[in-house]
Amino acid sequence: LPTQNNLATPVFQITDSYTSISFPNRLWQMIEEGFSLWDQYRFPLGMAREAALASSPERLMDHLNLLFCAGQMQASTRSLILNALNQIPADQPAARVRVAAYLALTCPEGAVMR
Repeated sequence: LPTQNNLATPVFQITDSYTSISFPNRLWQMIEEGFSLWDQYRFPLGMAREAALASSPERLMDHLNLLFCAGQMQASTRSLILNALNQIPADQPAARVRVAAYLALTCPEGAVMR
């Protein structure tokens, strides 16, 4: 997006309606399936540490805040994510971890590289 001085940051020169939708979709796919190189190699994500924290959404969010948001997640963002996690039954830790990771990665504090 150009400014008054016709300047734009590099990231906004490559961000458009396609990438704004496709990148979060790709993040979800990587959370679900891990990394892959075509159909030849698959590298699932190891989320055992996060699954161990899933019974305590607050501790899980503290951990993901540090990993994905450099500890800068706003209290309001954290509260919104915690509300979503608390709607997922405690006996579904993998679902809690996937949703928590996705929301932490795509929230404003996680989407901005620090």
